[in-house]
Amino acid sequence: MDINLLAIIVILVILLYMVRGFRRGFIKTFASIAVFALTCVLVYFAAPYIRDFIREETPVYEYLVDSSQSLVGMPDEEEMTQEEQADYIEGLELPEILKRQMVDGNTAENYASMAVNNFREYLAGSIADVILTILVYVAGFLLIRLVLGILISALDILSRLPVLHGINKILGLGLGLVQGVFVVWILFLVITIFAGTQGGFQLLRMIEENDILRELYDANVLLNLLL
Repeated sequence: MDINLLAIIVILVILLYMVRGFRRGFIKTFASIAVFALTCVLVYFAAPYIRDFIREETPVYEYLVDSSQSLVGMPDEEEMTQEEQADYIEGLELPEILKRQMVDGNTAENYASMAVNNFREYLAGSIADVILTILVYVAGFLLIRLVLGILISALDILSRLPVLHGINKILGLGLGLVQGVFVVWILFLVITIFAGTQGGFQLLRMIEENDILRELYDANVLLNLLL
């Protein structure tokens, strides 16, 4: 297993949140996670409407499609069978979870729903859809999280009670671990957004090359909710 710079950063982020959870204690850390969960739920239901608006009323989606062309290459689609198209997708420098979705969605019905005419347009459109969805999710998450996060500050007084102080610290350590993993998942979402750039492409390769990063990426609950 190759230990690359991204793997070191991910491990440090998780450790940082464990220490942060220990210092803040269970009550404030739990409240932070509760706000995080509520934010995810709100964004999950609002994101489809925001995404459709951006796709239909702004040039953002077309820009993402154009940017995704470099990732899909130039497949000789006229000579390719369904199996060869699946093999072509498997050969792309993309995370496995995205490639599986693209293989499963490579149907005439999906082409019609996406308004694409050929295999290359389907590939670029699929990547653009994922990037747009994640972009909407992350932007909405940050906005709602900022508003709800103000409520956490009111819990600081309760967490300082002597009886709760020790237990509060230990339980906070465990919750910090959970929170750190979720932060890493959000980081992976951001990396996926920039998959069409040279930097994003290199980061995705680093994820694929490291067992820990690949397992964390494939287990990303947030990404699975969006796909």
